[in-house]
Formats: sequence, structure tokens, C-alpha cells
Amino acid sequence: MNYISKPNEISNADYHTGQEYIEHISSSVLKNIMVSPLWMKYSQEHPEDDDPTKQWKLEGDSYHGMLASIANTGSTDEFIRQAAIFDPPINDKTGQPYGYTSLKFKDAYDGFVAANPGKEIYSQTEIDNSKAMIDHLLKGNDHISPTVNNLLKIGKAEISMFYDHTSNELVQYDIGKFKIRPDLMTAKKIVDWKTLGRTMGKQAPLKPEEFARVIGDRKYGFSIAMYQYFIWQITGKWKSGYWVIQDKQPPYDANIISADNWAFEVIKGEMVGIGVHAEMFLKALEQYLYCLEKNQWPGVSIFTKPNYKGHRVAESKVPGYEHTKSNQFYN
Repeated sequence: MNYISKPNEISNADYHTGQEYIEHISSSVLKNIMVSPLWMKYSQEHPEDDDPTKQWKLEGDSYHGMLASIANTGSTDEFIRQAAIFDPPINDKTGQPYGYTSLKFKDAYDGFVAANPGKEIYSQTEIDNSKAMIDHLLKGNDHISPTVNNLLKIGKAEISMFYDHTSNELVQYDIGKFKIRPDLMTAKKIVDWKTLGRTMGKQAPLKPEEFARVIGDRKYGFSIAMYQYFIWQITGKWKSGYWVIQDKQPPYDANIISADNWAFEVIKGEMVGIGVHAEMFLKALEQYLYCLEKNQWPGVSIFTKPNYKGHRVAESKVPGYEHTKSNQFYN
């Protein structure tokens, strides 16, 4: 099945967990093979508990939903029509809302979901914060707001793509089912919205050298590369990748960062370079397709090169700081 949906034709929930698309793997699933093929297969067969109440905190869902609505309809009206605001029950003793892991919260939440079928459930705090963020993103930065507005004007959001893999000049396998759902696509670009928090009192990592650590830790370039690769396979066109990153807290500063150095570098519709995460993606893809063909799912020892006898014994390199430790006894 090679298919490109219309914007919002397939809901986010159906894309991720719908039985029709369950055999197609996403970038978040494929990334797990970088832990080991064994872990990837195990995580597929034993998905973590997806209790929606565990996500009852600002995680960017409403932010992404609002931007998608603006891209596809020109305003947030469609998002508002599909949203329902849940007010958590208040603990009379503390005057504060019950925690989202409490029975009181879960009972109230389940009842609210049942009363609002088909709606996306948010908190008022999340909605208000997302509105403030997007208002600054679109109006508050003379340097990048015009670019973001133009991307939203010419792009479309929440388009799902499904692909049955075929061999090509980069990967030589005719097997495997995949799916991608970029945040925003234009004729020439892929845009990934990223909201960033703060840690230990530091500002959000918005500068390129700061965001590079986040890209490396979370393999953001891997995802962009997978989008680029399968869009190329489905449409025959290469697109450049952008991250639009924004602080979750006031003053909601933002930045636009190119994915060229991490994913596939594209100039005038031609792929001219393979970044470090694009290389990682291609190796992960080939390994997954190999494991799928052989139905073999080795563990972390797959990363250990066998010696001349075929034994896999890994070596642990001594970190430099170990050599600086003082181990001298002075009697």
C-alpha cells in the first residue's frame, strides 16, 4: 500500500494505533533498533501503557493541533471545534486539583471522555499557553515570524503517508511497511515543530549549538531523514528539513534551524549530502529490513564485531577522567 492522505483525513489516534495501519512502522519505532533489534521487536509487541491521563500536562499536543488548524484552514476555529476542555476535580482538603494518577482524577477524566466522543481533551492551562506561544511565533519576532507565516500559508499539516518498501540506490530490500506524518509540508520543505522546556534554571536550548545536543539525544535528525526518504520514495521528490523550535515559557522565544547537517542535505530538489542522522537512519532501515527478512532479532551484541574465531567480546574503553583519579597510597 502506497498512499498519501488528505490533511486530517486520518486521525492521529488511527495513524498510531489503528488496526489498518498497525503493520506500518513509524520513525519512533524504527529508532528503537539503535538500542538493539531485540529491543525494537519487544517494544512493538509490548507497547507501554498509553493511558491518556498520564499525558495530563503540557506536552505540545494542543500547540501542534493549533498550528495544523492554521495551516489547513487559516485559523484555529477547526481546532477549537474538535477540542474539549477538562477541568480536573478539586481536592477539598488542599484546594488543589487531584493528581492525574489518582482514582478521583481518572474517574472524572474517563467520564468526561465518554461524554465527549471524538473530541481531543485538553486542559485550559495547556490551551492558554499554546495560544500565547503561537501568538508570539506568528507576530512577535520580526526576524522569523514572516517566514513561519509563509510556511503555514503555503504548507499543509497532518498528512499521513504509507509505503511498502522497494529497493533503490540507497537500500536494496523489497520488504517492509512504513508510515510517516510530518507536522507540516510545503512543495519543497518539511517542518517539524518542537517545543522546548527549561532545566536547572537554564533558558531553553534555542541556539544552534545548544539545540544540537537535543537533536543528538532525541535523534530528531533521524525522524527528518525518514520523512525525506519516504517522501522521495513515494513522490520522487526530495524536500529540505527545518525545525521551528520554541520555548514553552515566557517570553516564548523561538528559532528556525535547518536540518541539512543532520539529515539529507537538499539543494534545489536534489539530494547532495547525507548527514550523520541520515546515515544512522539508512543503517537502521537496512538492519530492520534484514531482520525482517531473516526473522532474526539479535540483542545489543549485534554492535560487537566478531573476532577471528567468531566470538563477540566487547571492549570497554576507559574514559579519560578515570586516568586523572588519584589512586596513590601515602603511608
